[in-house]
Amino acid sequence: MGRILRGLKLGMKSLLLHKLRSGLTVLGIVFGVAAVIAMLAVAEGSSRDAQERIQQLGATNLIVRSVKPSDETQATNTGGGRRSILNYGLKYEDFDRIMATVPTIKKALPIREIKKQVRHLDKYIDGRVVGTTHEYDQFNRLDMERGRFLTEADNEKVMNYAVLGHETATTLFPYEDPISQSIKIGNDYYTVVGVTRERAPPPPSAAASRARSSTRTSTSP
Repeated sequence: MGRILRGLKLGMKSLLLHKLRSGLTVLGIVFGVAAVIAMLAVAEGSSRDAQERIQQLGATNLIVRSVKPSDETQATNTGGGRRSILNYGLKYEDFDRIMATVPTIKKALPIREIKKQVRHLDKYIDGRVVGTTHEYDQFNRLDMERGRFLTEADNEKVMNYAVLGHETATTLFPYEDPISQSIKIGNDYYTVVGVTRERAPPPPSAAASRARSSTRTSTSP
């Protein structure tokens, strides 16, 4: 124990003999440790941001789309004769078949996207209307800015309800609250029940492959 105390006293005397050198050494250690901590914090923040963006892209989602057949394909199928009624696309039977035959699927969500003009009084926007169910916000991890998202009870009501994207709501309602207001899509009217929060733009590599919907709707039966 005595040797340790003598060693500490000798070390303190040596440091006090060269105060400037000792001070610079301490500052170097402090700044070095602070720089390492700052770099680790920045790296961890970037990692979390990248993980959140990957989650928003739906990295675990599998999207099955139907494509309208070309005129040449239709003519071949009809033998070049009288054109019959075009019948294509994914149906509810296909939805049930996928759920029954693919065991790794946890949930499935039917979606129909249509490009339509969305109008409120004299303001309008050419948007992408998404017909879907109340589980859509869980699949896309949507955050609500105002109001609420669609609920299962909305399908049992006579009225039609819609949830607007941030950009759509800003365009159609620049000076008023869109909640409980009416919008017109095609020949039908919808009551706005919610507005989604503005989301960060996707990475450039995913921008071309991701369909960004500006309006999300649910039609009552």
